[in-house]
Amino acid sequence: MGKDFETVQRIQRQMYAGEMIEDLSKADRHALFSQFYKVMEHLWEGRGPVFTHYQREACDEVLELEKSEDFVLRDATNIYAESGVFEAIVNF
Repeated sequence: MGKDFETVQRIQRQMYAGEMIEDLSKADRHALFSQFYKVMEHLWEGRGPVFTHYQREACDEVLELEKSEDFVLRDATNIYAESGVFEAIVNF
């Protein structure tokens, strides 16, 4: 997955260190979500990382959040980080 993958790994370390997504550069945010959507495409095709039940619930929770008027990117990011979704994606 190349450069985006390496960037996502670095971002993952930064997020574990407490950095918020709003603190990331525009390029880093783009790389993070680019990688995320690549993996999601694999999942929709029946390939990709195997998520735990808890991680699948986290993805469903974020999908519901995205539909609300109160959607905040930080909330989605925190859910993905806390549930291990980002880690599963980075390690895919």
